[in-house]
Amino acid sequence: GGSIVCSAQVRVLTDGVCPARPGSVGYYGPGSKRSLGRMARVVINNVDVLINEVRTQSMDEGAFTLAGIDVARYKICGIKSSTHFRAGWGEYVAARCTFW
Repeated sequence: GGSIVCSAQVRVLTDGVCPARPGSVGYYGPGSKRSLGRMARVVINNVDVLINEVRTQSMDEGAFTLAGIDVARYKICGIKSSTHFRAGWGEYVAARCTFW
């Protein structure tokens, strides 16, 4: 889509490299990592937003953890991804959060 014009507060800047969690797509054993490219966590109107450089999927909560977000503490977590994210997010979908 197009640009969004708004005010935002930058909370975290990171290289976007996070561990892959066992059971998620892309986990190939101990030490597995995935790279989202440079990543920012910004807050817009009290909503945390993660923005990453590399076009990729959110296979598990690794990017959120890297940005200082504990997804278990949120009531709603929106993920822009295809259905293959379910392997890594299954426990949250079933027990903790509502995902869109």
